[in-house]
Amino acid sequence: MDDFLSFLEKRLHSPWVQYAPSNFPRYADPWTGQVLVDRIIRYENLNTELAEVFQELGVEFSGAINHRAKGSFRASRAPYQELLNPEQKKRIARLFSWEIELMGYSMD
Repeated sequence: MDDFLSFLEKRLHSPWVQYAPSNFPRYADPWTGQVLVDRIIRYENLNTELAEVFQELGVEFSGAINHRAKGSFRASRAPYQELLNPEQKKRIARLFSWEIELMGYSMD
């Protein structure tokens, strides 16, 4: 985990970041941080929130997308609180502070 965090720390400082697990540069102005989209859907509520968007747009939706992004990357399904040490949590909180704050998440 520490090697991966070091990799991210070197790459997440560019407004044109690529190859990093951050979506923020895709929906926000890289210089001001202003969100440029009407709505951000939480992955943990993907089907429910997509159903709401599709209903607003008048588009049919079966109600479920059977997709598990990166589902094969973590062998352990334990919560991150049990997998990360305090320093790793701090580094992740710093690296992804924009998204954590925007989405109301917490590293606790």
